Amino acid sequence: MPPERLAHLKFWFSDYIQPFIHAADAEGQYALRQKQAHTARVGQNIVSIGTSLGLSTSDLRLAEAVALFHDIGRFKQYERFHTFSDRHSINHAALGLRELNRSRAMAGVDRQQQRIIRCAIAHHNAFQVPALLHAPALFFARLIRDADKLDIWHIFADYFQQRQIHQNNTMELNLSEDPSCSKPILKALFHGTMAKLADLKTLNDFKLLQISWVYDLNFKPTFEAVCQRALIEQIAKSFPRDTEIRAAVRIAREFVSKQLE
Repeated sequence: MPPERLAHLKFWFSDYIQPFIHAADAEGQYALRQKQAHTARVGQNIVSIGTSLGLSTSDLRLAEAVALFHDIGRFKQYERFHTFSDRHSINHAALGLRELNRSRAMAGVDRQQQRIIRCAIAHHNAFQVPALLHAPALFFARLIRDADKLDIWHIFADYFQQRQIHQNNTMELNLSEDPSCSKPILKALFHGTMAKLADLKTLNDFKLLQISWVYDLNFKPTFEAVCQRALIEQIAKSFPRDTEIRAAVRIAREFVSKQLE
């Protein structure tokens, strides 16, 4: 992707999101600005991972375009439903693709690159990426999933530590504050698999689900970042002193360490 095309996409994105932010109430503005900042950091993450993997300059720009648009549907989603919960509204990836198609934002982008961007967006929030995707699309889908997870961990690690100062129900998906964790969530971690959104009942379930994402990471540089930034440990600080929870976190931490051997 040429540098001037990526620059144009960034200008378009900025113009697109501003009306949504300005029209929201105070809580919504906070949440949407978080999404704006999240998008920028995911862009940094995807370039960092891609650089470590030896991607060309053109492919790094393509990866950055994927990151730029991966959550574009969040802004329309919040405007329509006042939530970021796909379960209680609409799949934000599908909504984002509709917005990109409606606006013709990628009209000047190479057709093959458009297909890669759309495919990566479509699968960035799926439970699993179909292995049958053609190679370039599969690679960029996996790349955005890793970059996205790194920043979501960062956001919620900070949020959970400052929650007493600024609680935001939108970010918490309106989940119960019951200190327990649901059995299906714990079972997933004990078996080394990702927990499912459908099993979420409590805020602690949500934290454990996020930790279970380590079982869906794809690239060694991502595992290195998880360790260097102590992301699991930061989220785990807010857990109650529960033996099962601590055991589940320990298993996830050991899995990350093994990927770096």
